[in-house]
Amino acid sequence: MNPIIKARQAEIALLCEQFEVQRMDIFGSATRPDFDPDRSDVDLLVEFNPDSTLKGLGQYIGLK
Repeated sequence: MNPIIKARQAEIALLCEQFEVQRMDIFGSATRPDFDPDRSDVDLLVEFNPDSTLKGLGQYIGLK
């Protein structure tokens, strides 16, 4: 697991619960051992709960 994600795993879990994230995956350079946090970002693919009481843009901006 990416060290940045691992260090903030509890915080990320709370945000996912708050904004009703159904699934979150990491991809791109952050998945490789040569990841450089000073030069790269962390790419995430997020799927929100379709039955959420929050809708669309509100979920995205809130999570962001």
